[in-house]
Amino acid sequence: MVTLHWTVNEENGRVETVTLVELVVENTTTVPVRIRIGNRLDGEIRPPRRNGVPEAGWDEGGFEGVVTADERRALGYAVATDPDHGSPPAEIVWTERAPRTETSVSDTERGVIDGELEIEPTATGVIRALGDARPPADVVPMPHPTKLPDAVEAWLSGIETRTERYEANEGKMGEKDVNEQTREQELRRKLEVDGRTLDSVAKRVDTVRERIAAAQETHSVERKI
Repeated sequence: MVTLHWTVNEENGRVETVTLVELVVENTTTVPVRIRIGNRLDGEIRPPRRNGVPEAGWDEGGFEGVVTADERRALGYAVATDPDHGSPPAEIVWTERAPRTETSVSDTERGVIDGELEIEPTATGVIRALGDARPPADVVPMPHPTKLPDAVEAWLSGIETRTERYEANEGKMGEKDVNEQTREQELRRKLEVDGRTLDSVAKRVDTVRERIAAAQETHSVERKI
């Protein structure tokens, strides 16, 4: 039997509300099963991406892939809409027995089959497996960015929203019932995680910035020689 479990989180950004859907597909049978999971929320799916293209198995309607015997697999996506807490965000559209030679969802996402790199014979398959080959910056003029990438903007907006919500409620602990206090404690825990994540991102940004500066300096010296 194949079952689907889910959780839904709402992120209220400055521009839009995004519903984050986390799924766990569980195959308790003794055979691999190919599944089709459909999105039930109103709005366009924003699937996980690698090098700018959707991960293998995702399309505009949902996900299709193989879950091996006795496997639990986590999936996730986002939709720019308010969550509907009264109904499931996704559903199993159909299932069918898969040949044992087919790879699982996890292997498909990594692009690995039998320990070797598997590349789909399409442009997006090559990009997904090998990355997007980009020409040097001094060859193709790059436009100055005017805004953050959508995914980064949505992530930061979610953190800002949680911070503003906590700031608005700070100092009112005595005026709240037990449930409200529990929610505030959970919000504080999320902000602590957000803080550690931001610290990690800041360190990563500094490292990448230093590498870019060093690479540009080296390239400039080589050109002068």
